[in-house]
Amino acid sequence: MTSAISYGIGFEKAGAGRPSPTEEARSMSEMSSGKPRAKTEVVLVCDGLDVPLNPFVRRFIEETVSGMVRALDGVPPEPQTIELRISRT
Repeated sequence: MTSAISYGIGFEKAGAGRPSPTEEARSMSEMSSGKPRAKTEVVLVCDGLDVPLNPFVRRFIEETVSGMVRALDGVPPEPQTIELRISRT
């Protein structure tokens, strides 16, 4: 059984008035694009088990796979959904 795991960015504070790393990343993304970053869902299922992802790994997978896919011919510049399945038999 697979369940979707959805995470937002910037929901925690680092303390002492400093923004958390996720808030800093969101702020930098918003500054570069001029608009808030869209909420993204990244799900990893391994042998039928949902694997929890921390914010760094979630963002790493999102950006790495998205970049590789966008570089392929015939893919829109900002695809809304990417599905990747790796099966070893």
